[in-house]
Amino acid sequence: MDSDSVKYITYDQRHMDIIQAGIEPIQVFLQTESQQEKDNLLFCMDRFLDPWFGYQLPHLEQIFVLLQQHLFTEETVEINNVILELLTQYGRQTLDVIADQIEQLEPELLADAVYALGMTYNRKYIAIVEKYQSHDDPVVQKAASEAIHELNLSTS
Repeated sequence: MDSDSVKYITYDQRHMDIIQAGIEPIQVFLQTESQQEKDNLLFCMDRFLDPWFGYQLPHLEQIFVLLQQHLFTEETVEINNVILELLTQYGRQTLDVIADQIEQLEPELLADAVYALGMTYNRKYIAIVEKYQSHDDPVVQKAASEAIHELNLSTS
């Protein structure tokens, strides 16, 4: 394997400090750093968002809002895919920024965004997700069907 084709994602204490410092340092980092550094920070963020590790960030809900907002300003699809993965895994019950602006997303992100709404198990997103069951892209249609299934399992 050619060593030029291998991409390493890692984080260090600096990345952990940024996440623990609050929402503003995270926002500045995501707006100013390279794609590689953004990947590193988001990989580190997974550790802080995963309940298994037991972190209790006081600005957790603000992180979810910031990540959603960043979807609409980030230029690289790769970073947006990582953000959508984090929101799908840990986004809890509220992804209102995505729900309100989903039509502005790049087409290649739409299926994952629709699925993320479903994984909130928040029934208020059913009407939004249902619109995508008849989307032109069969991948988006499938994501919408799966999301509707998850939303229908919910009691909230």
